[in-house]
Amino acid sequence: MINVVFSSDDNYAIQLMVSLNSLMYNNSDENIDVYILSNNISSENKDNIIKIVEKYDKKSVKFVEVNTILDYLNGYVDNSMSDITVSTYSRLFLATLLPHLDKVLYLDCDSIITESVSQLWHEDIDNYMCAGVLDLMPEVYKKAIGLDEDDDYINAGVMLINLKKWKDENIEEKFMTFLLNLPIL
Repeated sequence: MINVVFSSDDNYAIQLMVSLNSLMYNNSDENIDVYILSNNISSENKDNIIKIVEKYDKKSVKFVEVNTILDYLNGYVDNSMSDITVSTYSRLFLATLLPHLDKVLYLDCDSIITESVSQLWHEDIDNYMCAGVLDLMPEVYKKAIGLDEDDDYINAGVMLINLKKWKDENIEEKFMTFLLNLPIL
């Protein structure tokens, strides 16, 4: 079973549906459970998402409401001073939101999947927090978030995440400490 996670609010529901359809269409032989971290996605859009998934065999979709996590974050993070949405923050708490899972493939809701995700899913990441693609981030942005010039930064739009390791090493607590010390928040 491949566990795929998207995070969206109602503003990105259409993009999510396109991404979801591309995932389903190009992975028709795979068993896939989709978890959508929902930040107030409307009932109408949820119904449309369910209809997309129901067109395909061996697929399921579950909505995980993230309001509690986001309410908690809003007490600490001033979103008005950041380009980072609350839906973006919710992915940092996957271990809490999906405690029964040990591994997930996180996809941004504006991604288009053009082939099977099976090979990526089966990558061995037992000794790693996650697998991702290096992002070429300008030095000024790295400094703004407390990274050194030589530090690696990954594009967070496609990540294979080892939730078991996140839980074992209290990564969510480390995320909160990091977020609370960011000057841009």
